[in-house]
Amino acid sequence: MSLPATVKNFIQTHSLIAQGSTVVIGVSGGCDSLVLAHTLNELKHELGCQLHLAHFNHNLRASSIKDEKCVKAFAVQNNIPLHIGQWQNPPSTNSSNIEEKARTKRQQFFKRIVKKINAGCVALAHHKQDVAETVLMKLMRGSGANGLQGILPKRTIDNIVYIRPLLSVTKEAIIKFAKREKIKYCQDPTNTDTRFLRNKIRRHLIPKLKKEYNQNIEEGLYNTAQILSDDFAFLKNYSDKLFAKHAKLSPKRVSLDTSALSRLHTAVQRLMIRQSYATLTGSDNRITFSHIDKICNSLQKKELSQKYSLPKGVTARISKKKVTFSINA
Repeated sequence: MSLPATVKNFIQTHSLIAQGSTVVIGVSGGCDSLVLAHTLNELKHELGCQLHLAHFNHNLRASSIKDEKCVKAFAVQNNIPLHIGQWQNPPSTNSSNIEEKARTKRQQFFKRIVKKINAGCVALAHHKQDVAETVLMKLMRGSGANGLQGILPKRTIDNIVYIRPLLSVTKEAIIKFAKREKIKYCQDPTNTDTRFLRNKIRRHLIPKLKKEYNQNIEEGLYNTAQILSDDFAFLKNYSDKLFAKHAKLSPKRVSLDTSALSRLHTAVQRLMIRQSYATLTGSDNRITFSHIDKICNSLQKKELSQKYSLPKGVTARISKKKVTFSINA
C-alpha cells in the first residue's frame, strides 16, 4: 500500500478529519512535517477538507530562518495558505524545561490560528518511530497504561483537537516518499543533540535494542502501545461513567463518596482521583503516581482523617463521608 493510501486509511479508521473541515498542518520544515503536508494536499479532495500551513519559528538556533524559508517555498509551490509565528526573545537553549516551554509557545500559536480561521483540528507529523521512543521514555520514567499508550491518533489539548495521520507510517517510508516525490526539506541539527532524552533513545538505545535483542523492536513497541490504548480506553470509559454519576462538582471543589470510592478496584480509584484533579486544574499532567498512591493507600487502610497537598494548589481531604479535592483561591 502506498504512503498516501496508508494515511487515508488511518484517517478514515480513526475519524480524524471531518468532511468540509479546515485542517491546520504544523510544519517545521523537516522531512516528516513536509511529507505530511504533501500527502494531505494530495488527499484533500478525497477527504473533502481545506488545508492551511502553520510554522512557528522558535528562534532557538541560527538556522531557524532556513526552516522558515523552506516552509514558505513549499507553501508557494503548493498554493497552500501559510501562517507564521515567532518566539520573541526566547530563553537560552540551556535553560530548564526548554522543550516544555517551546511546546507551550507552539500550542498557543496553533490555538490562535485555529480560532482565526475556524479550523477543525491541527495535524502533526508524529510517526511509528516516535511512538516507540515515547513508550520507552514513559517506561523508564515509570508510567501506567495511560502513558504507555504512546502517542494517540487524536487528542484534545486546551480545547484544540490534534491529529496525527502518520502514526502508522515508518520513518523509513517517510524518507523514501520524500525522495521519490522530490520534497525539499531542512535537517534539524537539534535532532542529533543527545542532551535531550528522546534523541538519546533514538540514536543510542533503539539501535542497541535492534542489534542485540529484537530487530523489530519499534514494531513491537508500537503494537504494545495500540493494545494498551484500547485497554485504557475501555477502563477510562467505565471510570468516566462512574465519575459523572458520583462526583459532586463546584467551581473550586470536587467531592466523591468515601464509601463508594473505597469499594472500587484500585485501577478505577486512581482514574477517579486523577479526573478529580484534572477537573479543577484543567490537566492531570502534574499529579504523580506517588500523590495518587498515597490517597489510595489511605482508602484501603481506612485512614479517614487525612489531608494531602497536591500540585497547583490542590488539597485532597479524606473524611468518613467524603474525599474532597479543593483548589486554593
